Amino acid sequence: MYEKDLLTGSAPAEEIEELTEKDEMEEYCFLHLRMKEGIPLDDFEHRYGHPLSFWYGRQVAMLKKQKLLTEEDRHLFLTYHGAALGNYVFEQFLRDE
Repeated sequence: MYEKDLLTGSAPAEEIEELTEKDEMEEYCFLHLRMKEGIPLDDFEHRYGHPLSFWYGRQVAMLKKQKLLTEEDRHLFLTYHGAALGNYVFEQFLRDE
């Protein structure tokens, strides 16, 4: 269907996924932790109206204590060890609601 639409010049069907704010926050954290810049804490607060610690304070404190996350210049980063255990770290950013 997709290829047929492209070959005939028709616009292919789009699939649009609507994310809840909770889902969007989780995605934001996952994506930024995978990047070199980490999670920019001021941007997170600007986007979601509360600091990251409001939503994830307990988890971040635990991950810092385990030396899986570190904070520098208002950015939260995976440590080398945290990157090796990335799935575990990301799992901590899944919120039950």
